[in-house]
Amino acid sequence: MRKFILNSKPKTMEDALIVKLNESQRNELVSYYRGKLNELESQANNYRDLLRQLTSPSGESNYVESNHAPIAKPIYVPAPSQASVFTDNPEHSAAIKDYKQTWSWSMKIKYVIASNGRCLTSREIVDQLSLFDTSLTKVADPMSSVSGSISAKISKGVIFDRYRPYDGAEYYTGLKEWFDEDGELIDENHRGSE
Repeated sequence: MRKFILNSKPKTMEDALIVKLNESQRNELVSYYRGKLNELESQANNYRDLLRQLTSPSGESNYVESNHAPIAKPIYVPAPSQASVFTDNPEHSAAIKDYKQTWSWSMKIKYVIASNGRCLTSREIVDQLSLFDTSLTKVADPMSSVSGSISAKISKGVIFDRYRPYDGAEYYTGLKEWFDEDGELIDENHRGSE
């Protein structure tokens, strides 16, 4: 039986964890970590493939120069009318870094609306969130979650308010401070792209 010392600080042995492993346990552990390294390498290769596709010299979206398996999940790219200010405006690049996937729905929605500086429909909010929130893929119906969160806050009279440009149109949601007591936008610059 071998003794292995698992320690990230080789100079400090007082914090070391001593684990006694038999040969089969050691082999199993080595196999497990090699498998994890292979998974990470495969993921890194997939990211390299994505970068090659996105930076193709001809600008073709289907440009692939790789021996790796295709990526199982397609990339969401919004239509030009839905293009994000985050992708088009370098000053918003830092904003993405400030975004936290662990925030509540209300905070995520508030962040997206404030970052855009104008009222958005629920669909636009979901589209914006999907650009930089990987946890959105785990939600069965993100549209319902966004709409429900907005409705809950509006019914309490906090965080959000909304308007409808005309009957039958979608609601545009904005920050509460953008609206007056009658529910009218104070500044037309915050109006959505109706």
